[in-house]
Amino acid sequence: MGTHQPDRRLPVAQQRQDRRGQVQAATAAATGLACFIFRFLRRPLSEQTDASGKAFFREILDLAAAKGGGRVEYRWLNPVQNREEPKVTLFRKVGDTIVAVGFYSPRATAAQARHLLDRAAEALAADASVALAEFQRIGGNFTLDDLYVLVVNMEDGRFLAHGASPALIGRNGHDLRDPKGKAVITDMINIARRNGAGELDYAWRNPTTAKVESKHTYFRAVDGKLVGVGYYTR
Repeated sequence: MGTHQPDRRLPVAQQRQDRRGQVQAATAAATGLACFIFRFLRRPLSEQTDASGKAFFREILDLAAAKGGGRVEYRWLNPVQNREEPKVTLFRKVGDTIVAVGFYSPRATAAQARHLLDRAAEALAADASVALAEFQRIGGNFTLDDLYVLVVNMEDGRFLAHGASPALIGRNGHDLRDPKGKAVITDMINIARRNGAGELDYAWRNPTTAKVESKHTYFRAVDGKLVGVGYYTR
């Protein structure tokens, strides 16, 4: 993920929300960047959630109080694209005020991939048939932008689920190679057999850009199945 620099030539529109001075937002919509300033006073914003129900303002408040700053990832409406997209906000506590700058990230992060893998592994262990069907559901709980789940039978290498390419189901993953010839699925299975889990770098088609890009995938063995989730690193 690259560094986003605001265009200082653009006028910055400031808007005060709440007469008590709790929140002051300065936005440059054309760049997708936003700066927020809010205080540790009466805090109705602590109950604010994103599109998936994550209480990200509470996380900001708690991290600022405990560590003086940090970063938080969530989903929010991008006013330029008029759609919900992943967003990253960096923030710092200054006195009784928090200053934060956020930007929209069109690509999933490592943390998001690991979190989705945790959820997928838990679902697969609880009820494999239900989980495999859910992994395939477009717009479901396990597909998000360029994030999706893959599942392979470790005994024969055949795909049981692939959130981005359903046509792979039933195909032998041992036959697949990335553009550089890496046996991606074979390597994952071998690592999972030795260690129970692992991670791998390779090149794969990004479903959101339709381009072959560098990818880093986390995976683990669950009841004889390899389950993995990766993110694109360009």
